Amino acid sequence: MKYINKLKIEKSSYKEKLFMATAIIVAISLSLPISISSIASFLFSVQVLLYIKPKVRISLFYVLIISYFLLMCIPVLRGVNIFNFGIEKYLPFILFPYVFAQAKIEINKRTINIILFFLSLSSSLVFFVAIIKSLLIFNENEFYLFRNGYSPVIDLVDLHTTYFSMIILLSYSFLFNYLITNWKCISTLRKSIVIVWIVLQGIAILYIRSRVPILALILLNVFFSFAYFNKKYRFKVLLSYMVIIMTIVLLIEKTNFYKGRIGTEDISIALEEKKEQFGSGIAIFLANPVFGVGIDRIKDLQIQEYTKRNYISGIKNKFNAHNQIISTLSILGIVGASILIFLTLSLLKYELNYKTIITSSFLMIIVITNLTESTLLRHKGIVFYVFFSCLFYKYLKFLEKKSNGKENRFS
Repeated sequence: MKYINKLKIEKSSYKEKLFMATAIIVAISLSLPISISSIASFLFSVQVLLYIKPKVRISLFYVLIISYFLLMCIPVLRGVNIFNFGIEKYLPFILFPYVFAQAKIEINKRTINIILFFLSLSSSLVFFVAIIKSLLIFNENEFYLFRNGYSPVIDLVDLHTTYFSMIILLSYSFLFNYLITNWKCISTLRKSIVIVWIVLQGIAILYIRSRVPILALILLNVFFSFAYFNKKYRFKVLLSYMVIIMTIVLLIEKTNFYKGRIGTEDISIALEEKKEQFGSGIAIFLANPVFGVGIDRIKDLQIQEYTKRNYISGIKNKFNAHNQIISTLSILGIVGASILIFLTLSLLKYELNYKTIITSSFLMIIVITNLTESTLLRHKGIVFYVFFSCLFYKYLKFLEKKSNGKENRFS
């Protein structure tokens, strides 16, 4: 509760405190098993009961997020019971925006920092507890298997590696941004702790077998270099990078990082698989371009396409398109894909005006990881996307209100 009190909402109503407490719980739960994450999402969503009104007006951004869920429900018109196809995991698309729109709490920089702090803390603890557990209980080979996502210890996280890497990448961005922008305000001890924390987050990304998170980490660092490399921050950026990179290189050298890595197979094999997955998704979309085939038919049609292409691995593992835009085009057509693109561009528009860095990092993470994953097909990906999209949007609207000096009761 002391962290909530630091937000200076002690005199606020219980609704604001409940919002902040449940938001922190959602952030923490993203690194925990899906059962806990589902409970956290329910606790946050149940707040809609506090904001039921005869007339409700919310911004277009929130309306579009809600529309994405409504598109998912189109198969109901064909008499399909969509709950048989996991539609309940998409409920955050309709409940989260409503809560964010109606909650009166101001999402300022301090609020963002506290929520991201708990996200970083939980992801770090889970990942490194799992590594320590593997080192203490199992042999060295088990550690290499864990690092590549093939160990029973990964059950502690209960995440696909891409989803966990999204959380770590956002945590890494938050910590780096905090270190640079607060350099003069924090003690040497705190600087050292944050630098070590950043190093550990960087190593965590390297230890995850997927190439795309590593690419995202590299691009984020390039982005940070351009964003902070000016007279005000130049020395701090160079010093921080030097310490971080030297530490990571030293640890990689000492731990023989590349020994036993599974992700070293011929890249042409991976590209061939992506070609089949992308091609099948596009073929399904072209047959139903406007509203897509619906969540109820997508899996069967994918198997049919894989069969035509003699893509045995796709049939056996029931792969999705492994690209969010292609998945959305095939399931919801041009209408659904347009909503996702517009939501991204809307956040980008505000971000270009206020340059918060952390929102830019979030957008980069979403765009890069969705190139090779359909993250909105799983509960963790849905919660991560909707929760932080709404959070950063409300933060940017707060900055707009502060900049204009006007009340904006629909933010």
